[in-house]
Amino acid sequence: MNTVTWIQLAIERMCEKTSSSPAFELIELFTGDEWNVLTSGEKSTLGKVFAAEVRSGNIDGIHFAPINPNGRHNKYIVY
Repeated sequence: MNTVTWIQLAIERMCEKTSSSPAFELIELFTGDEWNVLTSGEKSTLGKVFAAEVRSGNIDGIHFAPINPNGRHNKYIVY
């Protein structure tokens, strides 16, 4: 898996969302066929790298959304 390519694709798809879009998870930026190509370990790695990029401010126009107490995955919002 080329993490840089996957992150770039996620950013491109995230940019298609408007600031009024509801919070979303990383998986929602990919089709089922795309997501299912990745192993569970690759999905986990991609999620961690994407979250780290958002946390560091390297991805403009996105922040973390609040996660409900039972939530396991990060959610993001476009601003």
